[in-house]
Amino acid sequence: MVAPISEPRNLGDIVLSEYGVAHGYCREEYEVTRVLAATVGLEVGEPMDFDAAVAAVQTVTMATASASGTFTITVKGQTTAPIAWNADIAAINTALDLAVVRAGGTAGDIIFANVGGDSMVSTNTFTWLNTLGNPADLIFDTRLLLTAGGVEAVITIATTTAGELATMKMVVATTANTDAILLAPVSLTDLQNASGQELRRPFLVRGPSSVNVDQIFAQAAAGTIASLITTLEALGIQCVRQCDITSTGTPSA
Repeated sequence: MVAPISEPRNLGDIVLSEYGVAHGYCREEYEVTRVLAATVGLEVGEPMDFDAAVAAVQTVTMATASASGTFTITVKGQTTAPIAWNADIAAINTALDLAVVRAGGTAGDIIFANVGGDSMVSTNTFTWLNTLGNPADLIFDTRLLLTAGGVEAVITIATTTAGELATMKMVVATTANTDAILLAPVSLTDLQNASGQELRRPFLVRGPSSVNVDQIFAQAAAGTIASLITTLEALGIQCVRQCDITSTGTPSA
């Protein structure tokens, strides 16, 4: 049911044209990417894009170099065949690919690399594709991986870069082909707060919809109205004024 125009309505809610036709809903919530170096906050009407996806990186550190034996890696519940202590990068990636495919993934979902050598050394990185978000840590079994002294080569693993999907966050648009329009302000303090809570805000998103632009004009920053209309139209969102909107329901006496 569409509310009469006399009732409060959120920006982006369904509105009616003068012919009583309801248009689509175009209001969505997304998290805004924090910008530690920001110097100003964000205003209503700010054009926004989906942020780029971030590939998760897990770093494996070996305190003492291995000199013999084998190890295994478990990914998504699937364990590799034993990998030789001095296996090269290609061999380790091949073993990972086989486990990933058995787990329902695709070869190349994880890429092994290291710092200073061609096999497992003191610092090793495992980078996931940026379309996989932030997966669980890999599991290493190093009980048969030995140092020159004949003891287990203990390793530690940590997520050094958290993965993020492209659709999870929004950033200020840098081109005319924007994805959404911000409907609630973001203070400079919030934008710079790296350790704060989720910075979720409502947006008008791309799609066939109509909105009451009078509501947006009342909140948008001065001087942005003309460009805002252009951006809305580029998103496929029709602009209607308050006088164009009619309400539905039983007429009152």
